[in-house]
Amino acid sequence: MKVLIVLSMFFIGVTAYANPGVKKNTDIGNRKVESHSQVTRCEGDGCTTNSVTRFDKDLSNGKKAIYFGECNYSEEGGKRYEHCKLSKEKKKAKVKEKIVDTTKNNRVQLHVGYGPDGLEVNETNNDTTVKEKRKAIFGLQYTRRLNQDFNIGVSAFTNKSVTATFGIDY
Repeated sequence: MKVLIVLSMFFIGVTAYANPGVKKNTDIGNRKVESHSQVTRCEGDGCTTNSVTRFDKDLSNGKKAIYFGECNYSEEGGKRYEHCKLSKEKKKAKVKEKIVDTTKNNRVQLHVGYGPDGLEVNETNNDTTVKEKRKAIFGLQYTRRLNQDFNIGVSAFTNKSVTATFGIDY
C-alpha cells in the first residue's frame, strides 16, 4: 500500500510540472497557481484545448472577465478557463502586399542641338538681304510627375525659346 501511495504522489508531482503552459496567463508575481488541468480533444480536422487554472487569489473583484483571440479566456472567482482551437496544419502568416512606387518624381534634362538663332542682315547701297542665322543651341528642361500616368514640364533654350510640356506615361 505504501508503494502505491508513493507512486501516485510521484505521478501527481510529475504531471504538475509537465505542462509548460502553466506559467502562461498566470499573473506571475501577483498570485500563484494552485492547480492546472488541461484536456486536448480532436474530432475530424480540428482539435481544441480546454484548460482550467485555479489561483490562490481572486483578482477579478467578483467580476467575470472574457478575452477573445487565438484562445478564448474567461476568468471568474479564482479560476481561469481557456478554450483554444488548434489545427493540424501550421498557420501561414498573413502577408499584406503593398506596392511601393520608387519612381522619382522630378526630372531635369539638358538639350544640345543645332537650330535657328536670330537673323543675319547684310545691307549694301542697292540691296538688303536677310538670312536666318543657325548655330548650336542649348536648353534646359524640368519635368514633374503628377501621378503614375501624367507629367508636366517647362523648357528654355539659348535661342530665346520657351516651351511647356505635357506627358502621358503608358
